[in-house]
Amino acid sequence: MSNLLFKRNNNQGVAPSVSELELGELALNTYDGTIYTKVDRAGAQSVVAIPNGDGAFQTGVLYVAKNGDDTNSGKTPGTAKLTIASAVAVAHENVFAPTTPAPAGYSSAIALLKANKAFLQSEATAYVNSTYSSLVYGESKCYRDIGLIIDAITTDLKFGGNEESIFAARSYLTYLGNNLGSASETNATIAAIGYIKSISRNVIQNSTIISPYQSSVTQTVNNSLTGGIAADAKMIELYNTITNGIQNGEDDIDALEINNIVIEPQTIRVAAGDYTETNPIALPPYTSIVGDSLRAVSVTGSTATKDTFHVTQANYLSDMTFKGHLSPAASIAFSPSGNTFLQRDVQSWTSPYIQNCTSRTTTGTGMRVDGSVAGGLRSMVVDSFTQYNEGGIGVHLLNRGYAQLVSVFTICCQDAFLAESGGFCSITNSNSSFGTNGLRATGVSEELYSGAVATAGGDVNQNTVEVDGLIIRPNEGDAVKFVGDDTYYTIASATSLFTTNNPGSYNQASALLTLNKAYIGAEVVDWVNTTYPGLTYDTVKCARDVELIVAAIAQDLIDGGVEESDKAGRLYWAGTQSQVIGQVDETAAAVGQIAQVAAQVLAQTAIGMVTSGALTAEVGASTTVQSLTTDIQHTILRDTTGKSVITLEENLATTKTNNTPVGFHLRSLIGASSHTFEYVGTGNSMEQAVPYLGGRGIQANEVIEDTNGAGKVNFTSTDQKGDFRIGQELVIERATGTITGRTFNRSLFAVMTPYILAITD
Repeated sequence: MSNLLFKRNNNQGVAPSVSELELGELALNTYDGTIYTKVDRAGAQSVVAIPNGDGAFQTGVLYVAKNGDDTNSGKTPGTAKLTIASAVAVAHENVFAPTTPAPAGYSSAIALLKANKAFLQSEATAYVNSTYSSLVYGESKCYRDIGLIIDAITTDLKFGGNEESIFAARSYLTYLGNNLGSASETNATIAAIGYIKSISRNVIQNSTIISPYQSSVTQTVNNSLTGGIAADAKMIELYNTITNGIQNGEDDIDALEINNIVIEPQTIRVAAGDYTETNPIALPPYTSIVGDSLRAVSVTGSTATKDTFHVTQANYLSDMTFKGHLSPAASIAFSPSGNTFLQRDVQSWTSPYIQNCTSRTTTGTGMRVDGSVAGGLRSMVVDSFTQYNEGGIGVHLLNRGYAQLVSVFTICCQDAFLAESGGFCSITNSNSSFGTNGLRATGVSEELYSGAVATAGGDVNQNTVEVDGLIIRPNEGDAVKFVGDDTYYTIASATSLFTTNNPGSYNQASALLTLNKAYIGAEVVDWVNTTYPGLTYDTVKCARDVELIVAAIAQDLIDGGVEESDKAGRLYWAGTQSQVIGQVDETAAAVGQIAQVAAQVLAQTAIGMVTSGALTAEVGASTTVQSLTTDIQHTILRDTTGKSVITLEENLATTKTNNTPVGFHLRSLIGASSHTFEYVGTGNSMEQAVPYLGGRGIQANEVIEDTNGAGKVNFTSTDQKGDFRIGQELVIERATGTITGRTFNRSLFAVMTPYILAITD
C-alpha cells in the first residue's frame, strides 16, 4: 500500500504561495490542520483552503475567541485572535489588495510615515503657528487634515496609483475654487504641506530632523527599516499632486486617477465571551463583525469616554452587546477624524449596517450619525438595535447625518431619538420607553445656498415668493429663512431656474432625436476626443450620459416645459458636490455640442444618422433644443443667478420686501411611523420610572420640536393608554373613542359651518 504525501509546513498560519504549488497539487499545514490547493479561474491563479475539521479557512474570514491569542493568524477557529482590535488590524491589511505589488523598499517608507504620523501632524501646526503667527485658523482641523494626507500618501505608496492623493487634494476644493476661506489660509496650507513634504524625506530615510518646530512629539527613528529612500521620488510626486491641486484648482488634477486597488471584503467572527478592547476600533471599509449571538458576545472599550467602534462604508455589525461607554462616547459612530477610503462617488456609497445589537450603559450614546465627518450619503442603516442607555442618547443625528431605523427600542434614555443641526431619520416599528424625551428635533444645518426676494415680494398670509440670485433650484422640503423673520418655512415646490419657453408638441422632432440617441452620443464622444486630446475620461459613461440627456430633451419636446431636462442637469450635482470634479468645463462644453449635432439630426443632414422620410421636425424645435442644452450647461456650471418661484407649506408671517436675503437650510427632521411611547417622561432610572414604583408619563415629552420650524417631527404613534396620534394635532382616545385635535376641529368646522349658516338664515 502506497502512502500519499502532501507538501507540508508546520508553522502556524502559514499558507503556500501560488508559485509553490502546481495545479492539482495539495499542501498541508500540520499545525493548523488546513489543506490548500491552487485554482485557476480564467487565467487568474490563487491558493484557497479546503474545509477541515477545525473549521474552514476561508479567504477574508478571521476568528476571535476568548481562548485565542493575538499572535495567532486568526484564519481558523483553532488559530483565533484574542481581541477584536487585533483581527481588525489584519482586516485593514487585507481588505485592499494591489493589482501590482509596490516596489521593494516602499514598505519601509510606509512604516516610517505611519510611525511618525503624530510627529508630522504636530510639526505642521507648530510650523503654521510659528511662520504665520497672526493667522486665525482651525488648528485641530489642520492637525486632522495632515493626518488624512499622510494616510492618503501611505495608501498610494502601498497600492500604487494616486487615487487617494487626488481625493485629498479635491477635499480642499469646490468648483468655484478652494474652500479654505482666504488667500492667507490657502498660502499657509500649501506652505505647511510643503514643509511636511520636506521633513517626510528625512523620516523615510531615518535622518533626524535637526530643528523641529515643537518638542511634545518626537521623531521615531527605526534603523531596522531600510530602503525607504526607494520611495522618495514617488512620495514627492504625491505630495506635489496635493499642493498643486490646492494651488491651481481642478485644472491641475484633471488627469486620470490611477487606481491600483482591488477590494477583498473581510468578515470577523467573534465567539461567545466578554471582550474588553482598546478603543475606538476603527473598521476599514467592507468589513463585517459578527458575534455568536446578541446575548453571548459583549464588547467594552477600555476607555469609557471614547467611542467603541468607528464605522465607514459597507461595514456590518451584528449580534453583539456594547457596554460601559459614557458621555460623550457612542458605541457606534463615524470617526471624528473623517473617513477617507473609497468615498469618491456618492452614488456608490454603501451605508454601514447595524443589526441585532444592544447598547447598555449610562449617559453614553448608542449610535451617533455625524454628517460632518462622514462620506457619501452620510448615512447608517439599523435593524433591531436596542438602546438601554440610562441618561444617555439612543440615536443621535447631527450635521446632516441620516439614518434609516427599523425596530429600534429605547429604554430610559435622556433623548431616545435626537436630531439636530440638520440631522434627519426615518423610524419604523420602534419605541421610546420611559426616559425623559422621546422624539426630539431641533435646529437647522448650516446655510446650503442663498438668494434674495425678487421684485414680486411675498405678501403676508400668502405662501409664494419669488427668489433670485440662486445657483440651484431650491429643493423640496428644505427650510427657508428670510432675514428679519425668525420662522423657518418649508418648501413645498419650486420652479426651475431654466429660462426656456417650451410649448411642447414637438412630437416628430422628439421621435427623430429618440431614433438617434446612440448616434448623438457617439458624435459627442468623437468631438470631445478631438477638442480635448489630452483629456482622460470614461467614454462609455460619456456616451451613456449624452443619451440620457437626449432622452430627457425628447420627452420635454412632447410634454412642454423643462422638467426632464432640469432633472438631467441636476444629476451632475449631489448637494454641494459636483459629480464631474476636474472636468466641469469639458462636460458643459460637451452638452453644448449635443445641440449642434441635434440641429443636424432634426434637419436630417447629419452623415450616418438614422433618417426617416415619415418624420419632419416641427418649426422651432431646434431652437428649443438649443435653449434646453444651454440651461443644462448653466446647471452643470452653477454660473447663473437664477430665479425661482417658491411655494411654501406655510403662509408668510410678514410681507417680504425686495432684496430681502433668503437662506436655505436642511432642517432637523424625524419621521416616525407606528411608533410606540411607553411612559415617556418618567425618568432615566428604571427603579424610578416603572409605573408601580411611581413613574408617571408626561405626554408633552413624547414629541419635542422647535416652535419656529427649525426642527420637526412627523409621526404616528400609540401610547401606553392606547391613544393613537397622527402628528401633534389629531388624537383618537381609546378609552372614550373620541377624536380631538386642531386638525379635527378645523375639519369639523368646515363641514358644519354651511349648515349653521343655513339654519341662521
